[in-house]
Amino acid sequence: MTPGDGATRVRRIDHHPALDGIRGASVAAVVTFHTGVGLVTSGGFLGVDVFFVVSGYLITALLVAEWQQEGKVSLGRFWARRARRLAPALVLVLVAVAAYGRWMAPVTQRDELRTDIWASLLYVANWRFIVQDTTYFGALAAPSPLRHVWSLAIEEQFYLVWPLVLLVVLHLGRRWALRTALTLTVVLAALSAALAVVLYDPVGEPIRVYDGTDTRAQALLIGAALALVLASRSTGSTWTGRGRVVAGVLAMGGAVGTLVAWRVVRAGSPSLYRGGFTVVALLAAALVAGVVVDPRSLVARALSWRPLCWVGERSYGIYLWHWPVIVVLTAPRTGLGRWSLYATRIGATLALAVLSHWLVEAPIRRGALRGRSLRVAVPAALAAVVLAAISLGPGPTPTTTVVAATRPSAPPGTGGDGLVPNDEVKALLVGDSVPFSLGWGMELVEGSYNVEVDNRGAPLCGLALGSPLVVQGGTVPEAVFCPQWPERWEEWVDQGQPDVAALLVGRWELVDRVHEGRWTHIGESTYDRYLRSQIDRAVDILGQGGRPVVLVTMPPIDPPRRPDGTRYPEDDPGRVERFNEMLGQVAAARGPQVTIFDLFGLTAVDGEYARTIDGVDVRDDDGIHFTVDGGAWVAQRLLPALRSAASTDDPGSDQ
Repeated sequence: MTPGDGATRVRRIDHHPALDGIRGASVAAVVTFHTGVGLVTSGGFLGVDVFFVVSGYLITALLVAEWQQEGKVSLGRFWARRARRLAPALVLVLVAVAAYGRWMAPVTQRDELRTDIWASLLYVANWRFIVQDTTYFGALAAPSPLRHVWSLAIEEQFYLVWPLVLLVVLHLGRRWALRTALTLTVVLAALSAALAVVLYDPVGEPIRVYDGTDTRAQALLIGAALALVLASRSTGSTWTGRGRVVAGVLAMGGAVGTLVAWRVVRAGSPSLYRGGFTVVALLAAALVAGVVVDPRSLVARALSWRPLCWVGERSYGIYLWHWPVIVVLTAPRTGLGRWSLYATRIGATLALAVLSHWLVEAPIRRGALRGRSLRVAVPAALAAVVLAAISLGPGPTPTTTVVAATRPSAPPGTGGDGLVPNDEVKALLVGDSVPFSLGWGMELVEGSYNVEVDNRGAPLCGLALGSPLVVQGGTVPEAVFCPQWPERWEEWVDQGQPDVAALLVGRWELVDRVHEGRWTHIGESTYDRYLRSQIDRAVDILGQGGRPVVLVTMPPIDPPRRPDGTRYPEDDPGRVERFNEMLGQVAAARGPQVTIFDLFGLTAVDGEYARTIDGVDVRDDDGIHFTVDGGAWVAQRLLPALRSAASTDDPGSDQ
């Protein structure tokens, strides 16, 4: 996404202030979507598509104008202009992101962040994220501060290929060159739209379609088609009164349609991938056509409002900086509330964008990077990015140095628990990805406690079933996830014959989901009865033959929050508290066979989520899972509890 394309003006086409206004409104929509505060928080992401249309129009108009006026196009000069306009500001952002990764980002994010920097520098970030298979609208892991660069990559790939294609057609088409080029452009746009429909998978993540150059090129090509249509006749006084009326209608219809889309369209809507993006691009093209054909229309004059144009002229820098600012300035990190956090983010974004415009973009536009200075600046900029990325260093290697310092001098269980030290206890641990994350650390210390843990924690495998469900604001349409857990657990119990079984779940029990035909969640009586029955069912399976069962309470969580800094509904601490109360009720009703291990109390500080405890980085970057050291730290407390529960003399104690 390059909001400022029109700012680098080659004086072969007229400058329309309304286009700056369109860019200003579009970047405001994108920022509003990402911050979660404002009137277009639902479909503001579609501002990117408007930028695509504007960029496709301007680039094609410049190329055609040069071809018409000079009979040729200098591709080297074209690409040099693009590089001078776009690369310097991006280099600043990449260096800043590397600094963030070196001193502020989670250590476990460094390897991914380094790859993101390389991909952004080479303008292939969109394919990087497709291969990585991350979701744009919500992820449990810490978000990359360069996730928004996917759109810049698409535009740069378009700038590289489209001039070559267009010039071949123009030179071969001769008398009918513009008409031939227009036909080809429309066909390519239609193929891009059709490919999006074919590749869209309503069950999986739409990232392949959302980030793909081939599927998103339709907006750029629609803008290019508009430029070819308008190039067939000059603008301005040659347009008749009827033509201006049509232009005014197009501008008004495009403006209203675009605003409605920004207001009501939802990011996960299947209709977007089944022609919706095409409709949005056509609306944007109508708006652009209207303001270009009749700059004196009501819509054109409104979009030429000077403050809006000021934002549009700096929209490239605003777009580049806004997402890293949002990633760095989070609610937990700043301690700010919704509106104060929003104001801080907007202020920081504008300050950085203005500085970038003043110190870098505007001087280069006036010719600062030419000749010898260009030959010096390019390798210097590349070296700065390379050194910044290298400075991140390698990602973390799991160690137990911190854990060893806090380990008890002698393993508990050497007396008083009914077991002699040489008696090995076989334990089965089942649940979702949280016990799975405990596994690596548990393996490091379980030998010290003579407990062999069969860790069967599995990502997405909770007790609650039902479809669909909502996670971090996005609806998962067919979220059955783990319907076979009863059969699997029975098989593991029969095969392993453990001395004690432990259950740790909760994440997937807290989300809103459809149950008995309606949306519901924990805390509602009908759904609570269902969850209680699922916990009882789990205890029946794990406790066959009177086997002791340990119910591990859900630890406090602090996953990535909404864009405005507030929590998603499923992350409400009250839901965690309610689920843990339910575990306690089951344990109380079952008697001594079932005990509670209070992982919540163990890992909470003053009743709230804490990442570091006793000098140990216990929790992972996503605010849900445990680190390797954290798993070992928890195991030092959990393993003695499992031994105690397995004792024939003392059925267990409440931790």
